[in-house]
Amino acid sequence: MLTQLEKESFWRTVEATLVELFDVDPREAFQKTTEKRYQVAEHHKKHPSDFFYNIEEYDVALQLSERNIDNSDWDRHKNTYFDLKERFQISSKPEIKLALNADNLTIEIIGDTERMESYIEAMVSMMKKLDLSEHQMIITSYPHSTDVA
Repeated sequence: MLTQLEKESFWRTVEATLVELFDVDPREAFQKTTEKRYQVAEHHKKHPSDFFYNIEEYDVALQLSERNIDNSDWDRHKNTYFDLKERFQISSKPEIKLALNADNLTIEIIGDTERMESYIEAMVSMMKKLDLSEHQMIITSYPHSTDVA
C-alpha cells in the first residue's frame, strides 16, 4: 500500500502536468484533480487496492485534460514530464543520519514519518547492541530533505 505522502506526490504531479504541459488553467487543474482523487478514494473504500497508482501521472493528466495527442506530443513533453515527476517525488524510505558524541546519539529522520516508528525501534535496538544505552538519544524528523539543491 502506498503512503499518504506517495499519493500526494502522485496527485501533485498530475496537477502540475495539466498546467505545465496541457495548458489547463491552474484552478481548473486543481478542480479536475480533486474530483478524480475523490473518485479514486471512493473506489478504494469498496475495493482496497493501490492498482490505480500504477498508471502514469501523465496518462491521468491527459485523460483529465480531454485532449487528443499523438506520439509527437509525447516526444515534446517527456523531458518536462520527467522533471515534474522528479520535482514532486517523495521517497517512501526515510533517510537516516546518525551522529554520536560523548553525551548524545543524534538521529535525524528525513522522509516518510508514517514509517518512522519501526526505524526508531531499530535505532534503540542498535544502541543496546552497541552498549550506547547511557547516551541521551535526540531524534529529529523532517517530512522531506532539508538540503538545498
